[in-house]
Amino acid sequence: MASPQRSRGVKPASLTSLVPALRAFSSLLKKSKTEGMIIGGVAASLLGGPRLTADIDATVRLEDAALDRSLAFAQTRGLKPRITDPIAFAKRSAMILLEHAASGVPVDVAQGRLSFEQKALRRAVRWKVGSLVFRLPTPEDLVIMKAVSHRLQDIEDIRGVVSVNPKLDVRYIRKQVRDFALPNVITESGPRNDTRALPHRLGHCRRTQDGRGGGSVPPVRQVGQNRVVRPGPLTSLVLSAECAAVHVPSEVHQN
Repeated sequence: MASPQRSRGVKPASLTSLVPALRAFSSLLKKSKTEGMIIGGVAASLLGGPRLTADIDATVRLEDAALDRSLAFAQTRGLKPRITDPIAFAKRSAMILLEHAASGVPVDVAQGRLSFEQKALRRAVRWKVGSLVFRLPTPEDLVIMKAVSHRLQDIEDIRGVVSVNPKLDVRYIRKQVRDFALPNVITESGPRNDTRALPHRLGHCRRTQDGRGGGSVPPVRQVGQNRVVRPGPLTSLVLSAECAAVHVPSEVHQN
């Protein structure tokens, strides 16, 4: 097995309380031979600046048919469901809600159904932090995830990643964020990808119209050449992410 491409001998103090849960989840992925990566606040702390986070977010490649077996395997690693019917919930939302029994740390696991998630899983990099080894998204892919979520903490996380990684592939970031907004990728009636998890994953579906997201989206928005989108709930979410996110990577050019 190849050595981790990134290594830090000392883990950030902000992650200390999460180590037992991280170890259990890493063991679950290894023993079950499941492709997965750690995202969210843990990834932001390692790829950007250390910050406090109370839970673990992850993305895995897991089909619905394997949910029962995977949940049973998770419990052997001390990871129990947080809700009464986790399989039905996962089939509706593509999210598996777990908790590390010994520490009480929540572990939210997204089934990687979107084409971007699958690409990010293929691009993920192995990291070693102390004795722990797990995979993280590339800095570019984490920026994209945070841009689409677009909460205040996500924007701060983007700034942290940009400051630590001054040579980001800005063209790749812009293209991927824009792809979320294209009507032939996410539409109200016929998504080309599985969008079940969007309300639970991408910023917890804080739609921009209610004032809690990243600003308003005009009722008609042009995307690309001679293409006009009349955004519904999903396209409004990703269009606002595009508006807010594309300027953030531009800071890279100024470094």
